[in-house]
Amino acid sequence: MTAIIEYVRYDIPVESREAFKSSYKVALPLLTGAPGCESWELRQGVENPSEFIARVLWTSIDHHIKFRESANFPVFKAKFVGVEIVSIGHYEQVVL
Repeated sequence: MTAIIEYVRYDIPVESREAFKSSYKVALPLLTGAPGCESWELRQGVENPSEFIARVLWTSIDHHIKFRESANFPVFKAKFVGVEIVSIGHYEQVVL
C-alpha cells in the first residue's frame, strides 16, 4: 500500500465562506481521528477567493475508503450540507 493525497476543491460564495471555515473546524476531529489520516490542510484561492482546496494525506486508499464507510463519515459530511464540491481526486506519488 502506498500513501495517497486526496484533493477536494470547493466553490464557496462570499456570503458562505466564514460558515464553511467554521464547519470545517468543527468537522476536523472526525477527519483527523480517522485511522490512516496523516495530515490535512485547507487552502483558499488568492486569485479566486471563492475557491477552497482541502488536501488530506492518507496512509493508503484503503484507509480513505474505510473512513468513507465508517459511521463518522455521514456525520462529517453533514457539516457541509449545501457546499458545492467542484472536484475530488486521489493521487499517488510518481517516482521518476
